[in-house]
Amino acid sequence: MGKKRSAAGSQKSNTSFSLNKIQLFLLAAGALLTCGLCFSLGLLLGYQLSGVSLSKQLPSKEDIASLVEKSRESSFYETLPDPPRKSIRKKPVAIAKPETTKGYMVQVAAFKNKKSAYSLRDELKEKGYPAHVSKNSQGNNLWYRVRLGEYASRQKAQQITAQLKKNTKLEPFISR
Repeated sequence: MGKKRSAAGSQKSNTSFSLNKIQLFLLAAGALLTCGLCFSLGLLLGYQLSGVSLSKQLPSKEDIASLVEKSRESSFYETLPDPPRKSIRKKPVAIAKPETTKGYMVQVAAFKNKKSAYSLRDELKEKGYPAHVSKNSQGNNLWYRVRLGEYASRQKAQQITAQLKKNTKLEPFISR
């Protein structure tokens, strides 16, 4: 004997869910507050794990002044060569006479500054090297070359070059 189903028992119930404006606003504000709280806690935890201090103090005036002074000491612009000077009158250019050497020389450095060239020459002489300064003009530029001796053989000049590279930070080369 089977059960009979009634027409009312097979009907589905239709329920609807709706939020009014205040409830919708409170739901959105709660979600936004939860997201902000999670973000802030994650940020704080990340800073703790990385070791970054949140209470970092600003540098003092003395610290800033020392940083500015250091940046002035090692300025990129100080390493650049002097800009060419323009003049109305053309000056006669001294033509360098080719040096007549019979042997080999070791050129240690070349300077535009005369004082630097003679200073290096004196240091090398104190160490026992036969150093001297020669002038060489290239265009409108005058160079002071610091050179060592005049060696009869290329082999002797190579020995001096290797010795200088080993004992100093200089990069000498052999010239004639």
